Amino acid sequence: LLVTADVHGHVDLVAALDALGPLFDSIMIEGGAKIITALLASPACCTRIQRVVLTVAPIFVGGYNAVQQPLPESLERYWRMESNESIGGDIVAALVANAPMSTEETE
Repeated sequence: LLVTADVHGHVDLVAALDALGPLFDSIMIEGGAKIITALLASPACCTRIQRVVLTVAPIFVGGYNAVQQPLPESLERYWRMESNESIGGDIVAALVANAPMSTEETE
């Protein structure tokens, strides 16, 4: 599967989600703070994702700074917390997308 790069040379997340979406019901995206933050903060990604299960393993994955700051103040417009729990030393949070936004809000 080939997708375009964004302006920084990283995988274009929207293009990747568009390419994978028709093929799979569930996609695991493994990465660190940059990719987690990019997904959660992107209005265009939010319209393509119904649910996020975020696992933060502080011993292996950069501590509790797994999401880069600052996240946009409007983040609550995109996601609502479904559940969160601590399993061992890890934190598992499930986020559900709020109602789909209009095209103008995602661009």
